Amino acid sequence: MNRLLLAVASAAVVCAAVSADAAVFTATYRGTVESGFDQTGVFGAPGADLAGLSFTAVYTIDDSTGTNASVPGQYSLTFGNSMSGNVTPVSAVLQINGASHSFSGATYGSATNFSPAFCCGGSVSHLAGENSFDGVQYYLNELNIAIAGYSGFFNPSWDYRAALHYSTKAGDSAGGLFRHQFSDSGTGISYYDYANLTVDSIDIDGVVGPPVGGVPEPAGWALMLSGFGLAGLRLRRRRATVPAT
Repeated sequence: MNRLLLAVASAAVVCAAVSADAAVFTATYRGTVESGFDQTGVFGAPGADLAGLSFTAVYTIDDSTGTNASVPGQYSLTFGNSMSGNVTPVSAVLQINGASHSFSGATYGSATNFSPAFCCGGSVSHLAGENSFDGVQYYLNELNIAIAGYSGFFNPSWDYRAALHYSTKAGDSAGGLFRHQFSDSGTGISYYDYANLTVDSIDIDGVVGPPVGGVPEPAGWALMLSGFGLAGLRLRRRRATVPAT
């Protein structure tokens, strides 16, 4: 990860601005909950085991509100971080068991693409979250999903705006993490809902035209890498299935 951070930061120095119209589009992931627990009943009955349930996650990207950067042929991203005064360009909705839960991305969010030649066999990642802490109460609501094409079949564009329709293959790393957490040190009240996600497919409707260019501050690059890195905590290589004989 340190080498990757250095490579991206170095590329940012020579990143050239690319003029383009802002765009709004969606990225949809589908798959299965590998493991998870719904303590508060976000997706149904409180205390439910979410393992084995299907999920659909839809990210909405509006890069007119984000900070955008790209190195053509290598990578591109749009991101926002309220702590740095940037408006977040990514929000999301996660549906499990027929119920939906929203992520405004009010605190942070990003959409990032790496070309196969740049990193990880090509990768796509999306992050939307909000958190707060006032010294007593802590709140976190986050959805982070990524695909890295180690199978050799994944060939995403370097452009996060490009259309993409892909079903994951054996060898790909494809997964994500949902977290919904609260704690109050004064009252002792707390809850933690979570789901570890295995991704089967991704569909990005995409737009025509290159991403807006620019060079973000270092905090922006950190957010981009954390978006891919956090999902990486839950990435799983898909195993080839052997047909029964």
